[in-house]
Amino acid sequence: MGKLKGKKIYCLGSSVTYGYATEGVSFVEMLGKETEATYTKDAVNGTTMSTMYPDSYLIRAKKGLRDGGYDACFCQLSTNDVRLHVPLGDVFSHDEGTTMGAITSLILFCKRNRIQPLFYSSPRLDQSDYGLTVEGMHELAAYHQVPFLDLYSDKHIQAIIRMDDYMADDVHPTLLGYEKLFVPEMVKFLKRFID
Repeated sequence: MGKLKGKKIYCLGSSVTYGYATEGVSFVEMLGKETEATYTKDAVNGTTMSTMYPDSYLIRAKKGLRDGGYDACFCQLSTNDVRLHVPLGDVFSHDEGTTMGAITSLILFCKRNRIQPLFYSSPRLDQSDYGLTVEGMHELAAYHQVPFLDLYSDKHIQAIIRMDDYMADDVHPTLLGYEKLFVPEMVKFLKRFID
């Protein structure tokens, strides 16, 4: 795991990043044990990427990332924006009240501050509008040339996620889910995209 040694990675998100169903333990702590990087968890249950609601990912990140010497911001693609019916926006949106506009703002903030923006999606089981958010993130990732780990569309993960005790509910992983589904993919992803 030497490629990540000494790197500082800011993990931004809500309940999946926090570890809602696992008493506050998530992939963040597991990555800390698996790699030689330092991870900061900035995760607040129930919050959105969009600035329409308090404690937005974007607002927190602009405070937390400033002067922190971070190499990367690893951000959860919000499930709460969908649950709370936040307007999605599109690849050209700069309206921080929309999901895509807030993501664009985070990407531009990170790039200005020489922080690598990285994103991951949740492997949700239900068939909600989250799929539209994932599609939008693919467009944004291509447009801004930022890495995106799509666990939602991964056919291997979707096949095995239903066969064991990997999820506590439609959104939140168990410890086994983090360990077996998230961490192996995240380690490969982070090693590939963090210089």
